[in-house]
Parts: sequence; structure tokens; C-alpha cells
Amino acid sequence: MIKNKINKPMPRIIFDKESLEYSYYQKIQVDIDAYNLDKKFKVIGFLSILSNEGKTTSLVNLANSFSLNESKVLIIDLEFSSPKLHFYFNIPNENGICEFLSGNLKEEALIKKTKYDIDVINTGKIEKIESNYFESKKLDQLINKFREVYDYIFINVNPLLVNNEIVSINRFIDTNLLIVKNDKTRKDNLEKALDIINSHSIKILGSIYTNDKLKKQK
Repeated sequence: MIKNKINKPMPRIIFDKESLEYSYYQKIQVDIDAYNLDKKFKVIGFLSILSNEGKTTSLVNLANSFSLNESKVLIIDLEFSSPKLHFYFNIPNENGICEFLSGNLKEEALIKKTKYDIDVINTGKIEKIESNYFESKKLDQLINKFREVYDYIFINVNPLLVNNEIVSINRFIDTNLLIVKNDKTRKDNLEKALDIINSHSIKILGSIYTNDKLKKQK
């Protein structure tokens, strides 16, 4: 199981290759690539226990590290409870996965190209979420199609104790990274999240600990 620690999450994409944060995301990327030499997984879910634990920041910066290493990456934002992904890429949160699943948007209009060479599918306008969105065959077909196009597909998922739709979408996710905010996540909440993970056989590749104090290697 891959375990890594990241400093206090910042709402930004890190490009300073001399920074400790950049080196830690790069290390996670190298670890995942090494573990995935036979390409046994492409679709990775990003899970957290509650909101504001650094999940989206970790996802975006890890995607950036993969992209800089010449991997073709797509991010799909399924965090309907509190979408933030579009802020990182400075794109309007419209014409996204919600419109597509409701039949109001064609597939070719879904993907947003970004200056970081990372493709993004945002949530779109969340006015009414149908309970069957996550069980839609259109979503399965979309993921299966993108498997043939991208090296990695990162799925941003609602926090486990906020809305555990991971139970529904686990069918097309190959594995997951669990984001834990060090010294902030309560033990009882962690136990509740692990109960969900274990009872539904949700695969966990490893964990990323955020809010940790980093020290330079001597």
C-alpha cells in the first residue's frame, strides 16, 4: 500500500520544482507508475472522509505531476456536494457531467482543455441531482470510452461521510486513494469511513496524509 505525506493543502497547482510540495507529489506519481507497470488500473478515485481535507488539491497536483511526466490525464469531477475543481483551472462550472447525464449536453462538449495539458470534465450546474445519475449506463459507457484514450482517469468523489456514492460508482473505478488530514481527522470518523470501504469491498491503493509538516532532506 502506497503511503505519502503532503504539506498543508493550498488551492493552487504547484509548478515550483524546488518546492517540497512538488517533490512529494512527484514521489507519489513515481510510486504509482512503478506499482502500475502492467497497467492494471487506469481509473483512480480520490476519497476523503469529510470536506476540506485536501482531496481536490491532492488530485489536481498529482494529475499535474503525471501530465508533466507525459501521461495523458483526464479529471472527472463527481463531487456534487461541493464542487471546487473548476476553480483550479479557471473555467466556468457549466456544461458538465450533470448536463450530459440529464440529456442536455452532447458528449463532444463535455471535455474542457486546459493550459496544463490536463483534460477536465466539471460537474456543471447542480440544480437537481437525480438519484440514478451515478447508476446511469451513459456514465459507464463514457468511462469505458475514455479508457481507450487516456493513461489515467482521476475521479473526484464526494467525501465518504457526506455522500457515499462511491458505493454506486465503485463498479468502474479500478482503485482509490484515500486522503486523510493528519491531526484533524477524528478516529471515530475514520472508523466509519473504513466500515464503508470494507463492507463494500472498495479497493484502496494507498493513502495520502495532508497537513503534515515537511522537512528538507539533509
